[in-house]
Amino acid sequence: MKLTITQVDKVLLSGYDESVLVPRAEGEMVVLSHHMPLIATLKAGEIIVKASGAEQRFPITSGFVDVGKTETTILV
Repeated sequence: MKLTITQVDKVLLSGYDESVLVPRAEGEMVVLSHHMPLIATLKAGEIIVKASGAEQRFPITSGFVDVGKTETTILV
């Protein structure tokens, strides 16, 4: 799945991943390929991206996630 994590002034990550864990206001959620489309508010925590056996972590204070059929965009 294509993933973009961005701030107002810069792109933190743009590429393809296997899964991404996000800290939603309602609780943590894992997004995989072909996830149901949704838009959600994020709370303070950590975004964890897994791709090719590696893991990247992005601490956040708040944000939004937009999950589409083929692309996920996170604004923090």
